[in-house]
Amino acid sequence: MELSLDDVMDLRSRERFVRAETPDELEQYYRLIMPVLVKAGREVGYCIAGFGSFRRDLDLIAAPWVADHCDRDTLARALQSSVSGIVNEKYIWGHEKPCGRTGTVFAIGFHAVVDLQLMPDTSEFITESYWG
Repeated sequence: MELSLDDVMDLRSRERFVRAETPDELEQYYRLIMPVLVKAGREVGYCIAGFGSFRRDLDLIAAPWVADHCDRDTLARALQSSVSGIVNEKYIWGHEKPCGRTGTVFAIGFHAVVDLQLMPDTSEFITESYWG
């Protein structure tokens, strides 16, 4: 499968999913859409980064970057719609993980899944004593 970003955006505009099935196809798709996801996150106040192998699911970490960032469901919706044109009606957020992060998982294509880890907004509890 050879995909271009134009192919992905065309499928998105028609509310269709990309069909990526093998680890190589998934990795190509995930690396291709990373700039789109980073831009979508930035537009709603988050810094987005990828981690992991990119060969099974797309592991993303999101950190609030500006004071007026959106809520977590709006972030997930912005990311999902930026590459798939389809959004979940509801996002299920798991229990709190180390460092206060929470996560959700959503589809962005056939066999293509985002595992989004969201860092907490620490602006409410950081004080001078936090920095030593």
